[in-house]
Amino acid sequence: MKTALKIFLFLIFLCNYYFLNAQEVGVIYSKSEAVQKFGEAKNSVEMPSDQLENLLKNSGNYVMFNIVDKNLYILDENRKPLFPDSISVKADEVFKLLSVSKVLELLKQGQSQQTFFENRGNVFSITNGNYTLEQSALCPPFCKQ
Repeated sequence: MKTALKIFLFLIFLCNYYFLNAQEVGVIYSKSEAVQKFGEAKNSVEMPSDQLENLLKNSGNYVMFNIVDKNLYILDENRKPLFPDSISVKADEVFKLLSVSKVLELLKQGQSQQTFFENRGNVFSITNGNYTLEQSALCPPFCKQ
C-alpha cells in the first residue's frame, strides 16, 4: 500500500512538473480588443522588432520585461539582463514574464518593424502591428525556476 501511494505521489509530481514547464504565458489579442479589455496605453517604449527577436534567441523559454522611468528592461528566464546588458536587478524587483514563443508569435502576426512595450495602468502589454500580447505573469512570485 505504501509503495502504491509513493508511486501515485511521484506520478502527480511528474505530471505537475511537465505541465508547469510546458505552459505558455501570454495571450494575443487584436489591438482593438486589447483597448476594450485593458484600456489605452498610458505610456510606451518602442524597439525595432528585429532587435527584440535577436534578444529572444538568448532568453530560453521565457522572457521578462519592465518599464521604469520610460526605460525598457529585458531579462532572460533566469533574470539575467538582456537589455541593457549592464543593468543590475534586485531579486525582489517585479518583472512581467511571458513565453518567448508567444512574443515570437506576436512578431510574426504583427509584421511590423517596430514593437511597442506599453503600460496600461496596472497592465503591461506588447503591441506589434494590429496585435497586442498580454496576460503576463509577475516575477516574483511566478518565476520560472
